[in-house]
Amino acid sequence: MKNHSSSLDNMVDRWPSTIVARGRIPEFTGGAITAKYMANIDSAGEGPPRFRVGRKVVYPVDTLIRWLEERSSYAISHNTICPTRRVHRELQELSN
Repeated sequence: MKNHSSSLDNMVDRWPSTIVARGRIPEFTGGAITAKYMANIDSAGEGPPRFRVGRKVVYPVDTLIRWLEERSSYAISHNTICPTRRVHRELQELSN
């Protein structure tokens, strides 16, 4: 299996800035994550730390990478869907 940490480090090395605008998340992640997904996860309070520059939402690269590492290591170590979806599914089952 490929080392995910080194793959994420490569993303950092290729990025020309210390921040990533939400609209450029797909470019940063190679299309793995969309800007819309980030907006949704941010609105749920589960996204990485962010701030605004004018009207744009931006993510510091170091915290974005840490967030990606946490999410990828959870999914890999538990061989399951992301915890947010699992919890949401469990809540839906309880309410039925």
